[in-house]
Amino acid sequence: MELEVRLYNSMRKPGEPMSKRLKLDREITVGDLVERLGIVGEKIFVAFKNGKPLGRGLAAAAHEVVRNGDTLALSGPIPFSWATAHRSCSTRRRQVNGISRRNYCAGRGSSVKPVPP
Repeated sequence: MELEVRLYNSMRKPGEPMSKRLKLDREITVGDLVERLGIVGEKIFVAFKNGKPLGRGLAAAAHEVVRNGDTLALSGPIPFSWATAHRSCSTRRRQVNGISRRNYCAGRGSSVKPVPP
């Protein structure tokens, strides 16, 4: 039996390949596979099997059986990004609640301050 395991975000070490192909003797549960790979279950934020979400954390996916040809994706917490959280930020001047967009995105007018680069 052959399956592919993809590790995202904090699930892999820098420089380690994102995808691993595994050959196993039999079908295995996600929980057993995670243990076999040496991954700490509490670090798993979300799991996907063949592109479909299994739920948040290992507890939601632990009893799901992976079979021949399946692809399992495991992700740690997704890092917060100021740019993706505020897609409305741009250099064009528009008003957001009476505050120019440029000033809003610079942290003036918002209780959340951006992290300097």
